[in-house]
Amino acid sequence: MKNPFWLLFLLLIAPLSIFAQAPFRIGAYGGVNFSNIMVLNRHSVLQPTPMIVDREAKQYEDWFSLDHMGFQAGVISLIALNDQIYLVPMLRYAQHTFRYDTRILFNDTASADPLVMDQRFRQQFQYLQLPVMVRWDLLPNAVSPFVSLGGYIGFLTGGTKQVDERFLRQSELPALDDDIGFIRAHSGPASNPVSNFDAGAMGGIGVRWRTNAIEIGFMADFRWGLTPPILASRRYANTEGWATGYLDVFDEFATQHMDLGFYIVFAPGNIISASPSNYANCSFGQKSKKRKRLIR
Repeated sequence: MKNPFWLLFLLLIAPLSIFAQAPFRIGAYGGVNFSNIMVLNRHSVLQPTPMIVDREAKQYEDWFSLDHMGFQAGVISLIALNDQIYLVPMLRYAQHTFRYDTRILFNDTASADPLVMDQRFRQQFQYLQLPVMVRWDLLPNAVSPFVSLGGYIGFLTGGTKQVDERFLRQSELPALDDDIGFIRAHSGPASNPVSNFDAGAMGGIGVRWRTNAIEIGFMADFRWGLTPPILASRRYANTEGWATGYLDVFDEFATQHMDLGFYIVFAPGNIISASPSNYANCSFGQKSKKRKRLIR
């Protein structure tokens, strides 16, 4: 195979399928995520001036803002352990984004006027993730809510950073979150200080609708990052020159993510039934005392 991650996914699915001794379904998953930044220690090249900035050195956007929204898409599978318990391995591409603003006061060397420099930093990291969860369907019916619990690992595939800025006289100082007047200063790669590995725990709720041929569901998962996204040893080693050129380095922080997504899965081969009345044929749905032969 050309892509080693697909091979890794298949190697993950195969032993789980054998262990489950049950049919599995496979299909597509897609959705959005919102990232929350929990700052542990702040690292700034320049500190803001207290007389014009009544806050911390960096002001992060709220959790559920468009600036903290990314997307994700990939492959999902369901492996039935019994009529209501499933293993749910996934392989997906996930994009995480967040934003923070800074404000610095300085004097114009020519006119000696006090000026303000506002800077807006938009970060974007891309990961290839392998989540694995155990899911419990609360009802054996065609429509059922479910709860899930598990974990994930991820591998960094890239990172970008965009800086917007504006210069103003102190007497004309607007709100920091005012978008008017910002201009694009620089954009480019910014993955050097970012860890190549990501891992964490996850759990969530959802609802699914099942027919003989397909299953469609909605999932809302909360993920706790357990590994530091930024490597302390490389915090000031950004080869793109962000620290000196734009007076910024990454804070030490932990992440939380809310994933909202839809999926659709199909039963491969001759195993086409997933309704409660046909569990005897495919191990999905309610159990039956009499086991029927599969029609091929």
